[in-house]
Formats: sequence, structure tokens, C-alpha cells
Amino acid sequence: QQCQGHPKHRKAHAPSSNVRIMGSPPARVPSMRYMSGHLQAAMQRRNGRTMGTYPANTFLPMARPRLDSSQFAPDIAPLLLVSLAELVERQGVPPQRLCDGLGFGLDDLRTALPVSDRQAWRMIRRALQLSGRADLGLELGSRQSLNNFGLTGYAMSVMPTLGEAIALGLEHQKQAGGLVDISVEQDDGRIDLVARQRLRDASVLPFLVEESFSSLLLLARALVGPGFRLEAVELAYPAPAHAARYGELFDCPVRFDADHSRMRMDARWLAAPVLGHSPVMA
Repeated sequence: QQCQGHPKHRKAHAPSSNVRIMGSPPARVPSMRYMSGHLQAAMQRRNGRTMGTYPANTFLPMARPRLDSSQFAPDIAPLLLVSLAELVERQGVPPQRLCDGLGFGLDDLRTALPVSDRQAWRMIRRALQLSGRADLGLELGSRQSLNNFGLTGYAMSVMPTLGEAIALGLEHQKQAGGLVDISVEQDDGRIDLVARQRLRDASVLPFLVEESFSSLLLLARALVGPGFRLEAVELAYPAPAHAARYGELFDCPVRFDADHSRMRMDARWLAAPVLGHSPVMA
């Protein structure tokens, strides 16, 4: 049996205009470039509807997901990550296991080497897995002090009022090592500090919010005194197994499965004087 695709037999069995030879474009097509333009014009005339046969190696453009370059920008102070590595080291996890393959070690982080969101995410994931502590965020945040916020924390400590200290802290969140974006919402005499995560992984959200909210609470008490109180805390994730620790730490009503993660306080706290205020340094 003769094969139409073999050069020896093509002349004897020349295809008609309606027959396609396997591996070749349809007959009477001048060029693939022409066909591509012709198809695009036809698609435009028919509002997206096409007719006929596409050449074998012609494809319509496909949308590709774009990488978020901000996830790879090293613009976060490593203050939190140093504290995290030191905490899990005390629990028996070598710090180098958190940093393996990331291009730095714990000693590098201690020199204030900035890191990216992506690097921070990988370190946190490893810390959660290797420590086996689901409440690692609360444990870390409850151990923080003013020093853990670096120069931003020091600058906040010399501002006249808590409101002015919060405004300065929000302006320099990444310099303080923050891994969530905190914004302020005010309504009916209340102030909400709302946390939105930058790391695109829901599994690390509880850690990020726990660490952020518990450390911010301690920071506020360091600035205006131990009498500082929250009105409520809302979390945008289900209640974890250690949910009882939230009530003990925040000492206010706590609600899970909320639309956003937020800390709520009375707006009058904004006028509270900062204990270490220095007119010269401020």
C-alpha cells in the first residue's frame, strides 16, 4: 500500500484542496504568517467566532499568570526572623535548618540583612513544621519588647502621644520587620488596626496575625503603660486548637471567622501620652 505522505508518491496522489497531509499545513496556504493575520482579522469580524481549520502549528495567544515582583524584593528588616530563629533554637531546632537554601544564615540576619516576603515565608513555614507548635505566633509575639521593633520602635517611644506613635509605626512597617500590612480604620469613637497579609499562603496567616497582634499589644503597653486595654479582637480564620490562649493574652472578647483580622480599641487612647516622650528626640 502506497503512502501519500512519502515524497515518492506525492505526485501520483496529489491531495485535493480539502485534504490535509499529516504534518503539513492545508493546501493553498501561502505562509503561516499570512494565515495568522487572516485568522485574527476573521476573528475580529465575527466577534470572536472563527470558522475553518487552523494550521497544525498555529495557536492563539494564552494568558500567563504574572509573578508578583514585590514578593522577591529584599526590603524587610529581619528583626522578627532573628527572634523566630532564636526561639525555635531554644526548642531544639538548629537555625541553619530554617535558612537552608535561602542565601543567608542567622549571623547574616543579625547584621540587619534585609529579606524578601518570599524568603520570610519559607522560614516561617519551616519553623512551624519543625517546631510542631501551632501557637508559635503567640509564643513569639508575647516575648517581644520595644527593642524588637528596632529603630522604628525607638522612634515611636519618643513621640508625644500614642496616636502619633502609631502613625509613625505605620509609615515604617517594613523597617520594623512587619510581615503583615497594618492599616487604621476609625468609626464611632473606635479605632481598628486591620491586618492584611502579604504572604500568599493561608496556612501561615494565623502565625502572622498572632505574632503581629500580640507584639503590638505589648508595644502599646510599653508606650503608654500597663493599663492599655483592647475592646475586641477579630480573626479572619477558624478558631485553632489553642484558641483559649487568645483570651488569656488579649484579655478581651475574641471572635474567629471574621471578615478581617483586626484589633479594636477606644479612640481616646490615641491622645494618651507616651511615657518616654522626648521633645528633643521627637
